[in-house]
Amino acid sequence: MAVSRREFVARTGCLAAASALPALSQVQSLPHGIGTSPDYIGPLPPSRLGTQRPLKGEELVAASIIDKAPHGPTPLDIARYFIEVANGVYGAEQVSYTSGWPTRWNPVIVTFFKATGTTPSGDVTPWCAAFVNWCFLRATEHPATANASSGSFRCYGSPTSAPKVGDVVVFRRRDSYDQCLGNGHVGFFLSETDKAIEVLGGNQIDGHTGCHRISSKLIAKSGNILLLHSYRHNP
Repeated sequence: MAVSRREFVARTGCLAAASALPALSQVQSLPHGIGTSPDYIGPLPPSRLGTQRPLKGEELVAASIIDKAPHGPTPLDIARYFIEVANGVYGAEQVSYTSGWPTRWNPVIVTFFKATGTTPSGDVTPWCAAFVNWCFLRATEHPATANASSGSFRCYGSPTSAPKVGDVVVFRRRDSYDQCLGNGHVGFFLSETDKAIEVLGGNQIDGHTGCHRISSKLIAKSGNILLLHSYRHNP
C-alpha cells in the first residue's frame, strides 16, 4: 500500500530522513540482523531503524558523499565535514544521509563499519564507534580501535584531565563497568561546562526529530543513562 509523505513523516518522526527517501512501497525486505538497539540512548524501537536494502540511487548518492570527504589533516576535520553535510552545505538532498533511516539502511552509515571489520545490520547496529573509527581511518589511514564497540575507546590513547578540541570523549552506561568493552557512547570533544560536554559524534539522538544522526550536542557528564568515563588524547 502506498504511503503518503505526510503519513510517512507522522509514522517515523524523522523529518530529515523522510524528506529525501522514496515511497516505502519501493523497498526490498531483508531479514533482521545482529543489532537490536542503538548504542547511545536507544529511545527508538528497532522497527524505526533501517534494516532493509537501500535503493541503487541512494547508494550512488552515499558513495558521492563518502568520496568527497577530506583526507585530513585530523579526524576531527573529517567529522566536521559530515556536520557540513548535515547542515545542507552540499545540498538539501544530502542532509538525510547523516541520519539513521526508518526503513532502509543508510549506506553512508554502513560504510563507516569498514573501519571496524564488522558487518552491521543496517542502521540498527550501534554506529558511534564506527563513525569515530572511520574518521581516523580517513585522516590517518588507521582506525583508532578498529572495533565497533564504544567501550573499546576506554583503553584508547592516553587519559587526560585537560582535553583539547578533537580529543576523544568516552561515556559508559551506568550498568557497564568493563575496562575495554561495554555499552556507552564515544565522540569528539569540542568544549565543556561544569555539567555537560559538547560532543561531535554519530548516533546522537536529535530531540526535535527523533533521528539518530551525526551532530554536535551537549551530553551530560552524569546523566540518567550515561556517565562520563574519560577523555582520551590521540596518540
